[in-house]
Amino acid sequence: MEALVFAYGFFMQNRSSHGALRGSRFLGRGKVKGLGLWAVTPRLVGAVREPEGELYGEVYAVDRLTLDFLDRLQGNGKLFRRELFPVMMEDGKELQAWVYLWLHRRSTCKATGEGSI
Repeated sequence: MEALVFAYGFFMQNRSSHGALRGSRFLGRGKVKGLGLWAVTPRLVGAVREPEGELYGEVYAVDRLTLDFLDRLQGNGKLFRRELFPVMMEDGKELQAWVYLWLHRRSTCKATGEGSI
């Protein structure tokens, strides 16, 4: 079974955590409306709901083992929560992909001012 995951921040190509997606199939770049990127710490960013926001990232087809690994890595349910969102791809297609949302109060982080970091 393959699942689609929207990678942003440090999980994107040529970023420090991209290795977590090793072996996954890159489907392209896209954006999710209604989300913004916040810096939680200097080495951790999280997507949060922002009505006017647009979050840019990459979509990957991942296997079940990789999805389980990402859940553990992201503290799914403790630090982040995985939710399905529509992703508008650069080629105009819309896909449904899992996005990890930051669970904690926004006062613990600050806006990056960018759709991707």
